[in-house]
Amino acid sequence: MCIRRAKTRTIRSGTDYFSYRLVDSAHDGAKVRQRTLLNLGSSFPTPEADWPALCQRVESLLSRQGELMDHDLSMQAETEAQRIADQLLAPGLVHCPG
Repeated sequence: MCIRRAKTRTIRSGTDYFSYRLVDSAHDGAKVRQRTLLNLGSSFPTPEADWPALCQRVESLLSRQGELMDHDLSMQAETEAQRIADQLLAPGLVHCPG
C-alpha cells in the first residue's frame, strides 16, 4: 500500500493540479498491477515524508493489529490514518480477514 500523487488537468480551464490516491499493488502472473483503493483528493494534508508511516498505520488498522496509536506519527497523521481506514472499512470497499 502506498500513496501516489497524480497530475490531473481540468477540461474546462486546462489548468493542472495534483490529486492523491491510496493504491495497493498485487502480482498478476509476471506483472504487477496497482489498483486505487481510495481517492484522497487534491488537498491531502499529510506531508510526503509521513506517507510510508501513514500507510503502515492504515494497514495495521485494517488488519486490526498493532498498538492503539503509532508513536512515529503526529496526531494529525494518526487522525488521517484512522479516517482513511474508516473509509476503507465502509461496506464493500476492502475485504479484511478476521
